[in-house]
Formats: sequence, structure tokens, C-alpha cells
Amino acid sequence: MKKLLRGGLYLRLLPWLPQLPSLVRLCWRLFRDRRVPNYLKSMVILTLLYAVSPLDIIPDFFVPGIGYLDDVTLLLLMGYSFIRWSPADVVAEHVRAMGGRFQRIFQQWWSGLSSISSRFSPLV
Repeated sequence: MKKLLRGGLYLRLLPWLPQLPSLVRLCWRLFRDRRVPNYLKSMVILTLLYAVSPLDIIPDFFVPGIGYLDDVTLLLLMGYSFIRWSPADVVAEHVRAMGGRFQRIFQQWWSGLSSISSRFSPLV
């Protein structure tokens, strides 16, 4: 965790808060695309079911503010993983179709995030 904080991963995510609706739209487009594998789509469905489920790692009703943190973290990781593991040409096609400012910001962010995450995870 300290490596991630020192690497600036969280700071790189902050500018993306205004882009969150566009990222959700990108995930939705990928989810509907037949070229994206079904196991990735199942990951999305299972994560959403977990998020709305009353059973959590940190129960929402025991720790009101922090209880939702595991849900939000899991949803963010799922969104990142879903985009990351989807076929690159399909992601690029949908980003181009969304176009404009989102396309420029996504390409800058994705290349910067990919270089950071590759230093911390041997699987990425």
C-alpha cells in the first residue's frame, strides 16, 4: 500500500472523478460488445451483486462511513480490471467512438497508469 501511495497512483486517479460517467459509459459499451469474453462480463455481474448484497467484508451498518469503502474499492478495481482485460482493439474502438476530450484524456491517463501499475504487479 505504501508503494502505491508513493508511486502516485491515487493522485493520478483524482483527476478522473469528473470523467467517471464517461468511464461507466465505456464499461457499459464494452459489456454489450460480443467480442468481450463472457468471463469478464460475469466478473462485472458478480461484483455488482456483491456491492448490493447485505453481506460484506466490512458490514455497512456496523461501520457506517468505512463500511461502504470495500464496496467502492471493489467497484473501482472491477472497472479498471474490466477495461484492462478487455481486448485492447475493442477498447480502443469504443474510446474512439466516444471521441473528443474523453479520447485524449483516456489515452494520456491509460498510458500513465499502465506504466505505474506494471511496476507494482507482475500480472499486469
